[in-house]
Amino acid sequence: MTLSRMKIKAPVPFPAGVVGTGGISVGKQGGVWTIEPDFDALATLTAIADPNATSVWVLNSITGVYGKITLAALLASVAQTGAGYALAFVADLSSTADADPGNGKLRFDSVTQNAASTLFVDLFDNGGTDVTAVLDQLDDSTASVKGQWSLTKIGDATRRMLGTLSAVTTASGYRRLSIAVAASSSASPFANGDVVLFCFTRSGDSAGGNVTGPGSATDGQIAAFSGAGGTQLQACTAAQVLAFLGLGATPGGPNESDPALQRDAFAAQLARSRFQFHTAQ
Repeated sequence: MTLSRMKIKAPVPFPAGVVGTGGISVGKQGGVWTIEPDFDALATLTAIADPNATSVWVLNSITGVYGKITLAALLASVAQTGAGYALAFVADLSSTADADPGNGKLRFDSVTQNAASTLFVDLFDNGGTDVTAVLDQLDDSTASVKGQWSLTKIGDATRRMLGTLSAVTTASGYRRLSIAVAASSSASPFANGDVVLFCFTRSGDSAGGNVTGPGSATDGQIAAFSGAGGTQLQACTAAQVLAFLGLGATPGGPNESDPALQRDAFAAQLARSRFQFHTAQ
């Protein structure tokens, strides 16, 4: 007799010789085998030589699908977050010329990096994304300081620079970023070919106007425009306030050099103004 469709069910024990590796652990407790990540088994990295050759494991929490992405691609794909940007570029230190540094690159206008006053930045980041619109928005603030930036070597956060941005100038194939360096980990923290992360936080808009005041003033003084330009303020003397109110020196009137008499005249003028107002009502 032939039993071609016979099925036999038998418990097959999990192979006792199975071991975990590469950050995956295999264990058994209470008859139950568990396979799970073991991050303690992984070496701790303090620097990454090539972000393009280093990948991380990611989960799309919406689709439930796992995938991998290189560190360079991950950083290059960081979109605008809050008031800032994060873009990855390759440092081109082969030249300081005012020219397009090449696809996905940036360069300084000085051999000594923390003495640079201009960054020449390509219109494409290290991941090949066109970031022209992002670069052109960096100086949109109406404040004189457009924002704060930082450059950090990907994989080694101890190598970095910080500073401010004052302007962005259009050039064919790249942009000129006018900068001031505020701090750096060394005079020239980056090596040619380093992948660096450019982060930028925009300044708030100016409150409007460009009026500046005197270098010092007396508490409680009244300020008035100085000149017809509308950009300078001056502290008013009591005589100027009285003149504005039509209380200049008159025969038998207050002596303008006497502050006490000036204050009395000012109070009297206010009283007359209030009386006239109420009479008109």
